[in-house]
Order: sequence, then C-alpha cells, then structure tokens
Amino acid sequence: MCIRDRYMGFQGMNQKLKPYRTLQPFEGHPITSLSFNNTGSNLLVSAGKNTVKIYTRDGIDVQETMKGDIYLRDMVHTKGHAEIVNEARWNPAQKDLFATVSYDGTLRLWDLNSKHIGLDQNITYQHLLKLKGKNGMKSAGNCCCYSRDGELVVAGTTNGGMHLWHQRSYFGNPTFANYDAHKGEVSSICFTQDSLQLFSRGTDSSMKMWDLRRFKEAVHVWENMPNESSRM
Repeated sequence: MCIRDRYMGFQGMNQKLKPYRTLQPFEGHPITSLSFNNTGSNLLVSAGKNTVKIYTRDGIDVQETMKGDIYLRDMVHTKGHAEIVNEARWNPAQKDLFATVSYDGTLRLWDLNSKHIGLDQNITYQHLLKLKGKNGMKSAGNCCCYSRDGELVVAGTTNGGMHLWHQRSYFGNPTFANYDAHKGEVSSICFTQDSLQLFSRGTDSSMKMWDLRRFKEAVHVWENMPNESSRM
C-alpha cells in the first residue's frame, strides 16, 4: 500500500532510485491510480477518497474535483462522486479531459476547463454515466479506461460487468454492455492500439480478450492466473 507520490527523474537516476520530490495527496489514504496526460504536463491521482487531485509535472497541486453529496439518492444531482474513486484516467487524445469511476455506481467525465465552483474553485463533472447490473440496480465501479483515440470509454464493475460508451452516446445507455464478463470483480481494463479490442483482468483468476464487434463473448481467455483475491 502506497500513500505517497514519488517523482523520479530518469536523467538524474542512479542505483539508489531516490525520488527528487515526494507528495502525499490525501493523508493516510492509499493511492489507487496515477496517470499523466498526453503532454506529460499534469498528473491525475486517485487515493481512496471521493475526489481526485491534479498536479503539474513538478508536483504543484493545481486542481481537485468536487465532492459529491452522500445524502442524495440520485447521483445525477450531485456535482461529484459520493463514494471512493477507484480509478482515474486521462483521455489519450485530449489533454484536459479525464474519467473517474467510483463505488457510487457512476463513471464521470471531467474537463479541466469547465466551470469552477465553491471557495476552493473545484471542478464539476461534464457527463455522468450510470453503471447497472442485469437487474437494473446500481453496480459499483472498479476500473476505467479510454480507447487510444479517446472516442470510447469503458468501465469495469465489482460484480463482473463491463460497460462501454461511444462519445456520441454519453447521454444514453451503454453502446455495449456485458454483465457477466468475469465471475469476480473486473480489476483492470486496457484497449489495444487500434481500439477494436480490449483486455480485462478479473479476480476470478482470468484475463480475457474482447472484440468490440462481438462483445458478448470473449475472443480468448487465459485462466489459472492467481492474484491477491484468489489467494484470500
């Protein structure tokens, strides 16, 4: 478990691997994801809270997302996540756009140039995408990823589902959905370079390859791949 960001400079790196700067984004909270934008100018950090922070490449804290209201039942009406953010990822094609996924059952898309509100001038989300299971109930978000061209965004859930949206359908149901992608949690997702396939890792000790042209069934499955969850 890591609760600090460590900045490493390759030009000055030696065998001691000593960082030139160390940050602690949220005191006492473990870091769950780190992501640089496509220009390397900003670092996106999620750390076991319902907000994420943005730092410059030099470690200067420049922005934070808005906190959600835990007392609102419909997540559409709250300006940020109401529960822990598990992952945050930049859009590879646009340096100011990023996505976050949370236990509150939502995938939210953000823009650094959007309106800042409150005394701390935090940013609010631009689009909210709800994650649901086969029964229509809320499904907790566990991981997310953009396609290489930035036109697709996918989220994996704790009940084994995957939900994918094209940028043209941000206001509707998922473009593709597979509610039984894994028998356990979907812990990681990654697109291929051509954005036509993606890989998913699950706590069911498997990794799967998917073709977006036939998303209901995996193209290939690698089984018996133990992980921390399978050893518990």
